Formats: sequence, structure tokens, C-alpha cells
Amino acid sequence: MSALPDRYPTDLAFHPNNDSIIYVTYSGFGSGHVFVTEDFGQSRMDITGSLPDIPTNAIAVDPDYPQVLYVGNDLGVYMSEDYGSTWNSFQMGLPEAVIAMDLVVSRPNRKLRLATHGNGAYQRNMPLPTNIGAEEPIAPQAQIYPNPFADRLNIEVPRGTKVAVIDMQGRVVYRGVPGTLETSAWPSGAYVVHWEGQSRRVVKQ
Repeated sequence: MSALPDRYPTDLAFHPNNDSIIYVTYSGFGSGHVFVTEDFGQSRMDITGSLPDIPTNAIAVDPDYPQVLYVGNDLGVYMSEDYGSTWNSFQMGLPEAVIAMDLVVSRPNRKLRLATHGNGAYQRNMPLPTNIGAEEPIAPQAQIYPNPFADRLNIEVPRGTKVAVIDMQGRVVYRGVPGTLETSAWPSGAYVVHWEGQSRRVVKQ
């Protein structure tokens, strides 16, 4: 069990599916900055790890992939994909050494929103954890419409192109080559397939 530092607590975040798991961040120097409890505070564990020894101001948990944590500190934003065991910088698109004061997750469009100290507000896409598998880029000549979609998605891609369909919560609901089961029926070149959102199957146009 780790003793909590004699510093100001700056933020709290709860596990989205288990309210006994709570994360807390601390300001100051020379002590831990991120702690977690898994038993309503009876015991605590320091998960600061490789984070810089600087004031840490905010923490957010990915509601769809709770193993993914984001913290904001006086140098910017950092991300962990393994419950805080390891941390990596999440600075792309941000000014250098921005002071991150608050983090908010916009779940419908999977955006992480950041409020800074004197340097405006920013938002970034929340990536899928790498242990799910990186998404393959869709060919430049592909057309996808409508996007986002409700009941039917049209995907126009060259034969053999692998695609992934992701719902509004960031979950992969289809991954593969559209129309694979009917490959022999398709002419060469681009073709159109339909994604039936409710039945989750790919059918010929």
C-alpha cells in the first residue's frame, strides 16, 4: 500500500464499470502524482511510474476501454494503455509544454477535450488501444457514405481492400474485406457493398 503524499489533490476519476476503483492526481514535486484505489480508498497504489515529477492536474478514464488512462500535467498530456503501468506522451497537436488543467471525455464522438492554463482549449481523437490492433488505412480512392450512418453504410473500395467499421463508442463491429463471401460475383475494380447496421452483415448491392 502506498501512502498518499502531503500535497494538494487535484482531480478524481472513477472506473466506468466499478465504482470501487478510483484514481486521484496530486500537485507538487518530489512525490507520487497518480494513485489508484480498488477498494473504496482502504488501500492505495502509486502508479506515477515514468511520469515527470511535476504537478499533475487532471485524469480521465476511457469509458469504453477502462485500461486506458489520460493525465494532464504542467508539460501536457500523457496516456497509459495498461491501467497506469506504463505511460507515453500524448502531445500531438498540442503546443510545446502546455499546462494541462482539465480533461473531459466526449463519449459520443470519442474525443478527449483539454483545457489549458492560458493557452486555449483543444480536442483530439481517442485512439483504440494498440492491443486491439491498429486500423488499416483505407485506400485514397475509397468512398464511404453516409458517415456517420444509422442503418446502412455504403463502402466503395478497390477489390481486396480491408476495412474496419467502428461504432460511436469506438468498438470495432466489422473488420475485413467487404463482400469476401461473394468475391466471384464482383467484377474487377471498385465495387459497392452495404453494411446493414442492425443485422451486421455485408450484402451485395
